[in-house]
Amino acid sequence: MPTVNFMESHVSKKPNSFMAKRKTQQSPRIIYLACEGTETEYWYFKSLGESLDEDENVELRVYPDQSDLKEMHLKNEKGVKTDHKNLCVKVAEKLASSQGIDEGWIIIDKDGHLGLEETFSEAIRTDVRIAFSSVSFEHWLLLHFEKNETVFQKSDCKTPNERGNDVYVKCGSKQSKYPMSNCHGNRCVAGWLRFRNYLPDFDKSNKRIFQFTQPYHALAFENAAWLRWRKYAEIEAEQGQICQINPYSNVDALLKSIYQNEQVVSWSAWGVPIKTSDLELNIQKIGGNTYNIHAHNFSQKSQLLLPDHFHLSNEHGEKLPIQLAFSNGKPTILLLPQQEPIEFKIMSNSEPTEIFYLNYSCGNHRLIFSK
Repeated sequence: MPTVNFMESHVSKKPNSFMAKRKTQQSPRIIYLACEGTETEYWYFKSLGESLDEDENVELRVYPDQSDLKEMHLKNEKGVKTDHKNLCVKVAEKLASSQGIDEGWIIIDKDGHLGLEETFSEAIRTDVRIAFSSVSFEHWLLLHFEKNETVFQKSDCKTPNERGNDVYVKCGSKQSKYPMSNCHGNRCVAGWLRFRNYLPDFDKSNKRIFQFTQPYHALAFENAAWLRWRKYAEIEAEQGQICQINPYSNVDALLKSIYQNEQVVSWSAWGVPIKTSDLELNIQKIGGNTYNIHAHNFSQKSQLLLPDHFHLSNEHGEKLPIQLAFSNGKPTILLLPQQEPIEFKIMSNSEPTEIFYLNYSCGNHRLIFSK
C-alpha cells in the first residue's frame, strides 16, 4: 500500500494573506471556528478554548455563541440541517473583516448532509479550512481509543417515543430505555464508544467531552494518520474528494494548528518505502527480532541514524521495553549527502507478543511501519 499523509490535503494552498492582520508579534493568534453541530463539537471546542493558557498564545472564537444556540437548536429539532456552505461563507466574512483573525475553520461531518462538494469548493476559494469527520465527529473521538475503520451509518441512533418525537436510545449503554432499537455500536459511532466502555456515559450535550479525551490526544493523532493511510486507495479513487470517504477524520490538523504541533506522522507497511523531506526508509521484518533497513539520504548534509531513533510501539501508542542495536556493531549509521541507498539491520533484544509497530522518530517526523 502506498504511503500518504493527507493532513493538509483538504485545505487551501493559497498564502494566508490574513496573517498580516496580526497587530504585534506578542498578540495571541486568533482562530475562528464555526461548528456545524451545536452539541458534541460545540462543547468540545468551547472546552478546548477554555483550557488554553497564556503560554499557548492562541485565542479560540467559537461559533455559534450563546445567542445563536437557541435558534440553531430549534432548527435541529425541526429536522433542518445546517447549511455547510453558509457556514463557510460566514467564516470567510470573518477572515475578510478587520478583526485580526489568523485562521478560519469549519467543523463539519457527513451525517445526513448533502452538497458537501460545493462546500469544499467554496472553502478552497475563500481560504477557509475544513476539519471534516465521516460519518460523524464522534469518529474523531473514537480514534482517541482505537484504530477503527468501520463504516458507521450515523452518529447515534434515535427512535420515536410514545409522543412520536425522535429521541436518542443510548445505544451500547445498559441504561438504554429502548433495547429493541439498541444497535450496540453496529450502526452508530456513539453506541460503539459506550459499548466498548471508552465513554460509557457519552451524551452529545456533555460539556466535558474534551476533558475526557484530552489525555489521549497523541494516540488520536497517530490513529487519524493511520486511518487516512488505510483509506488511501479510496481517496485516490475519489480524486481527493474526502467528503465521499467513510470513515475519515482530519480534526487532528485543527488541533495541531491550535497547539502549533508540527509533528508529521506517516504510515507505511513492511517493504514499502516512505519518505520525509530528505530521507527515505524501507523496512522489512526478516524474521525473529531482526529488521532489514534501506536508507537513502536526499539532503545536502550528512544525517546520523541512532538506535534511539527507532522504537516499537503497541496498539495503544505505548513504547515497548526493548533495546535496538545495529548489526555493524557501531552505535550509529552515517548517511552522507546524496549517497546511494545503504542497507543495514537493527535487532531488538526481545520479540513483543502483542500487536506492534516499528517507529522511526527524528525531528518533526515520525514514520510508522505496520504489519
